Amino acid sequence: MTIVTFTIKNYLTHYSGLNRFCWQGIILGFIEAILAAIYYFLSIYFVDVLHINISIAGMMISCYGLGTIIGGYIGGKLSDNISPQTVTMMSLLSQAITFLVLIKIVNPTWIAIDLFILGIATYSFLTSNSVFTLAHCKNSGEDKLKVINILAVASNLGMGLAALIIGELAEKNFQYIFYSSGSLLLILAIWLMFQPKQLIKNENQPTLNKNLLEENLSESAKINANNKGLILAFICLFFTGMIVSQLSTTYSIYLKESFPQMGMHAFSFFFFLNTCLVVIFQNSLVNQFSNYNKLIMIGVGSFLIGFGMLLLNFSFFFFIALLSCVIYSAGEMIFFSIVQLFCYQQGRDDRKGSSLGAYRMVYASSRFIGPTVGGSIYYYLGRHSLWYISGLIGFVFLLLCNHFRKLS
Repeated sequence: MTIVTFTIKNYLTHYSGLNRFCWQGIILGFIEAILAAIYYFLSIYFVDVLHINISIAGMMISCYGLGTIIGGYIGGKLSDNISPQTVTMMSLLSQAITFLVLIKIVNPTWIAIDLFILGIATYSFLTSNSVFTLAHCKNSGEDKLKVINILAVASNLGMGLAALIIGELAEKNFQYIFYSSGSLLLILAIWLMFQPKQLIKNENQPTLNKNLLEENLSESAKINANNKGLILAFICLFFTGMIVSQLSTTYSIYLKESFPQMGMHAFSFFFFLNTCLVVIFQNSLVNQFSNYNKLIMIGVGSFLIGFGMLLLNFSFFFFIALLSCVIYSAGEMIFFSIVQLFCYQQGRDDRKGSSLGAYRMVYASSRFIGPTVGGSIYYYLGRHSLWYISGLIGFVFLLLCNHFRKLS
């Protein structure tokens, strides 16, 4: 009992020390993840309920992906120019309207436009809410990393719960889901509208006793190094994001083909396992590496994601596929937390929103392009080629991030 009590207390310390504004952003992210997860079920609604051709339905959903690319950029820019709290409220309001509009419209063109706006609003929310939450942390990388981890846990937990809830409700009436999600998002937007605006201060505001000339010179040198580090991080994010995007396309097909006796239950099991691993271990695992070189850890995360996919080529036994999922999940936890923190810290004090917006935009771009590229490789070069290429990408970025580690 002593060991169990100590373990629980040690685990809970990874969730302590945050102020109420940080928890406000985390709780908002959790609720929004539950309500916005209906996106993953829209293809069923379009095909089974509205009887839209699956090809047209795919094009309509692609409009959402295009919207996310723009939404990350817009959300970051607006967060720098106006209060991120205001941008968050506007994003929630826009999501509410788009869900409520889906109740009435049936024309594919109008639905595509609605999904495009929904994509903008969703990623604008993710960006501005992250800016707001991180800005209210203490000025330490450890606390900011803790917030990023908890935001990821909240998002995964929210989507996991949504999959169970929406999976049941979708059998009855999609209109009820749209109405419930839209109404709750509208309530959140109105609640946030009446919250007092929180002033966000620059994290490294210069004090009067500093020599301004020396500071400006050193700042110029930092900006030059920061730009190079950010470029490397964004390139790594784009290609690693393309690997991750296979989860929604080729990964499920491969598991179904590899374990025909399980059918779609194979993918469901590994999706559930990945979610559980993130929820349980995200915060405690990633915090162990908070003091390590950020670029090296980005490379390690990318390598683990690629290596996890590479192991699929040897999944002759279920255990190998299980090991692949565990390694991939560990890489996912490390990579996305560290690269998001790195992008945030490398941005100028008055451009934190733009840095996170660029992060969201690059990642959304990889998720938009990745399925097409991965599907083509899977079809024309063979399924094993895709996993070998994934492993190669991870290995290359491990070497690159280690070589340019001084840029961190």
